[in-house]
Amino acid sequence: MRLLRSFAAVSVLLVLLIGLSGCTGFYGKNDGLSGCLSVRVSDWKTRAFAAEYYWDGFTSAETLTIDIPDEYKGTPVTALGGYIGTGVPTPFTVVPSTNSQLELDHADFVVLSQLEDDTVINYEEIYFTVNIGKNLKEINSVIRRNIPIRMPDGTVTVYEIDYRFNCSEENRTFYSRDGILYNRSDDKPVAKLYQSGSGEAG
Repeated sequence: MRLLRSFAAVSVLLVLLIGLSGCTGFYGKNDGLSGCLSVRVSDWKTRAFAAEYYWDGFTSAETLTIDIPDEYKGTPVTALGGYIGTGVPTPFTVVPSTNSQLELDHADFVVLSQLEDDTVINYEEIYFTVNIGKNLKEINSVIRRNIPIRMPDGTVTVYEIDYRFNCSEENRTFYSRDGILYNRSDDKPVAKLYQSGSGEAG
Protein backbone atom coordinates (compact mmCIF):
# COMPACT_ATOMS: atom_id res chain seq x y z
CA MET A 1 0.00 0.00 0.00
CA ARG A 2 2.86 2.36 0.91
CA LEU A 3 4.57 1.57 -2.39
CA LEU A 4 1.35 2.36 -4.28
CA ARG A 5 1.06 5.71 -2.49
CA SER A 6 4.67 6.55 -3.30
CA PHE A 7 4.10 5.68 -6.95
CA ALA A 8 0.99 7.86 -7.01
CA ALA A 9 2.87 10.78 -5.43
CA VAL A 10 5.68 10.50 -7.98
CA SER A 11 3.14 10.37 -10.80
CA VAL A 12 1.43 13.54 -9.56
CA LEU A 13 4.80 15.28 -9.26
CA LEU A 14 5.72 14.34 -12.82
CA VAL A 15 2.40 15.66 -14.12
CA LEU A 16 2.96 18.95 -12.28
CA LEU A 17 6.49 19.27 -13.63
CA ILE A 18 5.34 18.59 -17.17
CA GLY A 19 2.58 21.15 -16.78
CA LEU A 20 5.01 23.74 -15.41
CA SER A 21 7.39 23.06 -18.26
CA GLY A 22 4.58 23.59 -20.72
CA CYS A 23 3.84 27.02 -19.25
CA THR A 24 7.29 28.36 -18.46
CA GLY A 25 9.67 25.91 -20.11
CA PHE A 26 11.72 28.50 -22.00
CA TYR A 27 15.29 28.85 -20.78
CA GLY A 28 18.35 30.78 -21.82
CA LYS A 29 20.74 27.95 -22.47
CA ASN A 30 19.18 27.07 -25.84
CA ASP A 31 19.00 30.67 -27.09
CA GLY A 32 20.26 31.65 -30.50
CA LEU A 33 20.07 34.18 -33.30
CA SER A 34 18.14 33.96 -36.55
CA GLY A 35 19.74 36.85 -38.38
CA CYS A 36 19.21 39.80 -36.00
CA LEU A 37 16.35 38.08 -34.14
CA SER A 38 16.89 36.42 -30.77
CA VAL A 39 15.05 33.10 -30.48
CA ARG A 40 14.46 31.34 -27.15
CA VAL A 41 14.10 27.56 -27.30
CA SER A 42 12.45 25.37 -24.68
CA ASP A 43 14.61 22.88 -22.79
CA TRP A 44 12.96 19.95 -24.52
CA LYS A 45 13.24 21.76 -27.87
CA THR A 46 9.56 21.28 -28.62
CA ARG A 47 8.85 24.97 -29.29
CA ALA A 48 10.51 28.37 -29.40
CA PHE A 49 9.54 32.03 -29.25
CA ALA A 50 10.80 35.19 -30.94
CA ALA A 51 12.27 37.70 -28.48
CA GLU A 52 14.49 40.73 -29.14
CA TYR A 53 15.15 42.06 -32.63
CA TYR A 54 18.52 43.84 -32.67
CA TRP A 55 18.15 46.96 -34.78
CA ASP A 56 21.16 48.78 -36.24
CA GLY A 57 19.40 52.14 -36.13
CA PHE A 58 19.14 52.60 -39.87
CA THR A 59 15.83 52.85 -41.68
CA SER A 60 16.22 50.91 -44.91
CA ALA A 61 13.42 48.51 -45.84
CA GLU A 62 15.75 45.59 -45.11
CA THR A 63 16.58 46.64 -41.54
CA LEU A 64 12.93 47.44 -40.83
CA THR A 65 11.84 43.94 -41.80
CA ILE A 66 11.65 41.20 -39.16
CA ASP A 67 11.26 37.64 -40.42
CA ILE A 68 9.87 35.21 -37.85
CA PRO A 69 11.19 31.82 -38.97
CA ASP A 70 8.91 28.79 -39.12
CA GLU A 71 11.61 26.84 -37.30
CA TYR A 72 14.88 27.47 -35.50
CA LYS A 73 17.31 24.55 -35.85
CA GLY A 74 14.39 22.15 -36.25
CA THR A 75 12.27 23.60 -33.42
CA PRO A 76 8.99 25.27 -34.44
CA VAL A 77 8.73 28.97 -33.54
CA THR A 78 5.24 29.23 -32.07
CA ALA A 79 5.07 32.57 -30.23
CA LEU A 80 5.98 36.24 -30.09
CA GLY A 81 7.38 36.76 -26.61
CA GLY A 82 7.37 34.16 -23.87
CA TYR A 83 8.88 33.17 -20.55
CA ILE A 84 12.29 32.02 -19.35
CA GLY A 85 13.44 30.27 -16.21
CA THR A 86 10.65 30.06 -13.67
CA GLY A 87 8.37 32.34 -15.64
CA VAL A 88 10.22 35.61 -16.27
CA PRO A 89 8.39 37.53 -19.04
CA THR A 90 10.57 38.07 -22.11
CA PRO A 91 8.87 40.22 -24.74
CA PHE A 92 9.14 40.41 -28.48
CA THR A 93 10.56 43.89 -29.01
CA VAL A 94 13.06 46.00 -30.93
CA VAL A 95 16.29 46.89 -29.12
CA PRO A 96 19.50 48.71 -30.15
CA SER A 97 22.06 46.36 -31.71
CA THR A 98 24.69 46.40 -29.00
CA ASN A 99 24.95 42.61 -29.31
CA SER A 100 28.56 41.90 -30.28
CA GLN A 101 27.59 38.64 -31.99
CA LEU A 102 25.94 40.60 -34.78
CA GLU A 103 29.07 42.53 -35.81
CA LEU A 104 26.90 45.27 -37.36
CA ASP A 105 27.65 48.91 -37.86
CA HIS A 106 25.06 50.80 -35.87
CA ALA A 107 23.82 54.30 -35.27
CA ASP A 108 24.75 56.36 -32.23
CA PHE A 109 22.10 55.31 -29.70
CA VAL A 110 21.79 57.74 -26.81
CA VAL A 111 20.15 57.92 -23.40
CA LEU A 112 17.80 60.89 -23.27
CA SER A 113 18.46 61.64 -19.60
CA GLN A 114 22.13 62.29 -20.46
CA LEU A 115 21.49 64.86 -23.20
CA GLU A 116 22.49 68.49 -22.86
CA ASP A 117 19.68 70.99 -22.41
CA ASP A 118 20.16 72.57 -25.84
CA THR A 119 19.98 69.29 -27.76
CA VAL A 120 17.39 69.40 -30.52
CA ILE A 121 15.04 66.42 -30.29
CA ASN A 122 12.83 65.30 -33.17
CA TYR A 123 10.20 62.56 -33.05
CA GLU A 124 9.46 60.17 -35.88
CA GLU A 125 7.16 57.14 -36.02
CA ILE A 126 8.54 54.18 -37.94
CA TYR A 127 7.04 50.79 -38.71
CA PHE A 128 8.75 47.42 -38.65
CA THR A 129 7.23 44.85 -40.98
CA VAL A 130 6.88 41.54 -39.11
CA ASN A 131 6.58 38.51 -41.39
CA ILE A 132 4.89 35.66 -39.55
CA GLY A 133 5.14 32.05 -40.65
CA LYS A 134 2.78 29.13 -40.47
CA ASN A 135 3.71 27.86 -36.99
CA LEU A 136 3.04 30.97 -34.90
CA LYS A 137 0.00 30.53 -32.66
CA GLU A 138 0.62 32.63 -29.52
CA ILE A 139 1.10 36.33 -28.78
CA ASN A 140 2.49 36.42 -25.26
CA SER A 141 4.16 39.80 -24.94
CA VAL A 142 4.90 42.47 -27.54
CA ILE A 143 6.41 45.82 -26.58
CA ARG A 144 6.49 49.02 -28.60
CA ARG A 145 9.17 51.42 -27.44
CA ASN A 146 10.88 54.69 -28.27
CA ILE A 147 14.55 54.55 -29.29
CA PRO A 148 16.66 57.75 -29.38
CA ILE A 149 19.45 58.00 -31.96
CA ARG A 150 21.99 60.78 -32.34
CA MET A 151 22.10 62.05 -35.91
CA PRO A 152 25.28 63.26 -37.74
CA ASP A 153 24.31 66.91 -37.17
CA GLY A 154 24.15 66.43 -33.38
CA THR A 155 20.37 66.41 -33.11
CA VAL A 156 18.54 63.43 -31.67
CA THR A 157 15.70 61.63 -33.40
CA VAL A 158 13.44 59.60 -31.13
CA TYR A 159 12.00 56.79 -33.21
CA GLU A 160 8.58 55.67 -32.02
CA ILE A 161 8.43 52.00 -32.91
CA ASP A 162 5.31 50.26 -34.19
CA TYR A 163 4.60 47.12 -36.21
CA ARG A 164 2.84 46.03 -39.37
CA PHE A 165 2.19 42.33 -39.84
CA ASN A 166 2.26 39.99 -42.81
CA CYS A 167 1.02 36.50 -42.06
CA SER A 168 1.49 33.28 -43.99
CA GLU A 169 -1.69 31.99 -45.56
CA GLU A 170 -0.77 28.58 -44.09
CA ASN A 171 -1.11 29.91 -40.54
CA ARG A 172 -4.19 28.39 -38.91
CA THR A 173 -4.36 30.79 -35.94
CA PHE A 174 -3.86 34.25 -37.44
CA TYR A 175 -4.21 36.16 -40.67
CA SER A 176 -3.24 39.71 -41.64
CA ARG A 177 -4.95 42.48 -43.57
CA ASP A 178 -3.57 45.99 -44.17
CA GLY A 179 -0.76 45.32 -41.69
CA ILE A 180 -3.10 44.31 -38.86
CA LEU A 181 -3.03 40.83 -37.31
CA TYR A 182 -6.39 39.09 -36.79
CA ASN A 183 -7.53 35.94 -35.03
CA ARG A 184 -9.01 33.40 -37.42
CA SER A 185 -11.34 32.20 -34.65
CA ASP A 186 -13.35 35.44 -34.40
CA ASP A 187 -12.01 37.71 -37.19
CA LYS A 188 -11.03 40.34 -34.62
CA PRO A 189 -7.65 42.09 -34.21
CA VAL A 190 -5.39 40.30 -31.73
CA ALA A 191 -6.27 41.98 -28.43
CA LYS A 192 -2.77 41.82 -26.95
CA LEU A 193 -1.42 43.82 -29.88
CA TYR A 194 -4.07 46.50 -30.10
CA GLN A 195 -4.99 47.52 -26.58
CA SER A 196 -5.99 51.18 -26.80
CA GLY A 197 -4.08 53.80 -24.87
CA SER A 198 -1.05 51.60 -24.34
CA GLY A 199 2.43 51.77 -25.75
CA GLU A 200 2.95 48.20 -24.65
CA ALA A 201 1.00 45.09 -25.49
CA GLY A 202 1.13 41.77 -23.68
